[in-house]
Amino acid sequence: MKKLLTFTLILITVLYGYRSLPSEAVGTAIYKNISTDGFDLNYIALPFDAGYTLSSQFDLLGEHINSIYKWNAGTQYWTSSSYLSFLGLWLNVFSITEGEAYCINVKNDHFMYIAGKYINIPSYQLVTSPGNDLNLIMHPIEKHDLTMAGAGIGSEIWYCDAVTKWDAVTQSNVTTSSTDGYFWVNDYPSSICQPLYVNMTDTVTWPYYDKKPNAKSEKLEPITEVNLPKAVYYRIVNSAGNDFNFSESSISFEAWVTGREDDILTESSYGCGLEQITDSISAIYINLGNFRNKWLPEETVNFLVTESENAKSPFKLEGSGSYIVEKSSDAAFRGFETLEKGSGDPIVVGTPSDPDANIPYETALFQNYPNPFNPVTVIKFSLRTDGKVKLNVFNYKGQLVKELVNSDLVKGFHKVDFNSSELSSGIYFYSLEADNMKQIKKMVLVR
Repeated sequence: MKKLLTFTLILITVLYGYRSLPSEAVGTAIYKNISTDGFDLNYIALPFDAGYTLSSQFDLLGEHINSIYKWNAGTQYWTSSSYLSFLGLWLNVFSITEGEAYCINVKNDHFMYIAGKYINIPSYQLVTSPGNDLNLIMHPIEKHDLTMAGAGIGSEIWYCDAVTKWDAVTQSNVTTSSTDGYFWVNDYPSSICQPLYVNMTDTVTWPYYDKKPNAKSEKLEPITEVNLPKAVYYRIVNSAGNDFNFSESSISFEAWVTGREDDILTESSYGCGLEQITDSISAIYINLGNFRNKWLPEETVNFLVTESENAKSPFKLEGSGSYIVEKSSDAAFRGFETLEKGSGDPIVVGTPSDPDANIPYETALFQNYPNPFNPVTVIKFSLRTDGKVKLNVFNYKGQLVKELVNSDLVKGFHKVDFNSSELSSGIYFYSLEADNMKQIKKMVLVR
């Protein structure tokens, strides 16, 4: 299955002019996408006006592509669009434009032909940002004389200190770098229409159609690598087994990797959200590539889903699920067992047995919200019976730092505001002692 990945461009009309092509030129870009054991990531670009405006148009029927990923240089995060094979439709379709490069997860080896009219690709707004400084670009057609990734592309882009391409055979990056912009270590050939990452030490617009900057920046940032993209969709239902209607229910969620509870994605995070797949199917989704820390196979991703307070139930109702990451860049669909065998059960957002009377069916301590927090968070719990209740907060050494409740309470739902303004950042634990049991949960204070 492993074959050499090559990028080939066939221009049907003759190239003429040192820096430009005639506006009536038509060409075909050919990308050879390959599948491998485990991961199956490849990179493609849109070099011509091929009539494409949406990500789904790369493969309308999902015959060759599982997912398409778009890199946002400003946020340094991924946007995902994935093909749901058992329903025959694309999820989270996003807009695409000429000159942009994309990462795709493929099902099988295939050639992709992108043909169309040559247009003058707009300049790239190459940025440097906190953390990573990666920009995903396409080697412009008019830069056909720049034959090396570093000495060619990198040297022409001022403030660029690294140029990276993706090797689909090894499923790893190949990088050339420079500290002065002139001498490049481990340089490699580049060709027009090839997708490339460029690492920037300052912000610049390129190609330069007017004039170049006057001087090099003295700022040197560490060369970083982008986290591999992988979309995860998780179906959610209520206690009756019915899917939520997101226009009628207020749903939020948190997702984190076990052992890295301070690295959290929510429905408001870039590339994450809620997907009303059909009128009767709803799911939450994240992109593992948008965690600050790199994900690894066999790690466990946890989901906590919350239905906000509403007229029917004045308490936030919750459900949880988890997903063990496999060594694959395929999009993961969890909780669609009735439609996709092996996907498991959906996340059930539980409800009281008698919501109108507001009587819970169990004594339970719920995850605080928000989490992480600064400085105030809300701790909620339910009581099956009347009785003595203790609710305390401890530091990581097990020392009591705050007594929140120590009194008799009636059965039902309760909530307590915890103000941590006098505490330092770190991991804390809170415990509920009631109904002859003790429950403990963890929370993170971030200043």
